[in-house]
Amino acid sequence: MGPMRIHVYPAVAARRLTRLLEALARAFPVQFFPVDSLEATFESVSLILGSGLEHSIPHTVFGGVSRYIVDSDIDADASVLVPCGDQKVSLGSIPGIRLSLSHFVLRDSQLPSHRLPSLPSDYQVAARTESGPIWSWKRTAQHLEYRVSHMPEELGTNELLRDHIRPGRCLRLLPLIHFLRQLTETDGFEFPKCLACVALDDPNLHWTSYGFVRFQDLASHAREASYHVAVATVPLDSWWTHPGAADIFRKHSGHLSLMMHGNDHTYMELGRASDRSNFASSAESVGERRLW
Repeated sequence: MGPMRIHVYPAVAARRLTRLLEALARAFPVQFFPVDSLEATFESVSLILGSGLEHSIPHTVFGGVSRYIVDSDIDADASVLVPCGDQKVSLGSIPGIRLSLSHFVLRDSQLPSHRLPSLPSDYQVAARTESGPIWSWKRTAQHLEYRVSHMPEELGTNELLRDHIRPGRCLRLLPLIHFLRQLTETDGFEFPKCLACVALDDPNLHWTSYGFVRFQDLASHAREASYHVAVATVPLDSWWTHPGAADIFRKHSGHLSLMMHGNDHTYMELGRASDRSNFASSAESVGERRLW
């Protein structure tokens, strides 16, 4: 099965995003084809980059294809498209993410003040600023539609996709990346189920808890919220392990584990310049680890 064909309308918008579309085609199994006719998007997955285009066509025309619609006019007055400073963006329901993101807030300094127009009630809001929704979506059968208020930015000459997905600058590209990921997720690549790891420094396993950390509760929460907890320790601190604590780590190894972060537990132990001393320390740690 070859790359997914995606039409981009209008062609002038595709030409203004040449480097971005080429980078996305390398990152995902897709090919972009600029088209000058809106009718060409009726039967194919499409990026529709222009304000108010859908309102001039019956909704049923688009009913059978997935589409990504940008409600910013590419020829709008430049003042409308100028970033208006640091904005707070609240997240909502996002396709493919089963965790509630309603309490997550991002900040983005590259968003213009433009927001989405009023949409029917079957659209769900994925992200909004104080002025209103900027990313909404709906799913019908096997098809997906995204509506966003902001045009993605073209990559600079030496920029990569990750330069547009970073703290303070992500909401103009993130919805498009997520759209492509949703469309191609069944094409072979599987993302890991556990996407976050929390590292705790130096709790020991002399008991089933350490301070406010109760290992059983921690393992249960990590399983429910789909993250991993790595407890950093050294062999010298494991001269004795409580059987109950060891049992918790064995039973919940998918969400709870131990990791060595040194042998002698001295300052900058693993940052010494001598490769020979690091190797010797690592070998000693591995040898002591076998005694755990």
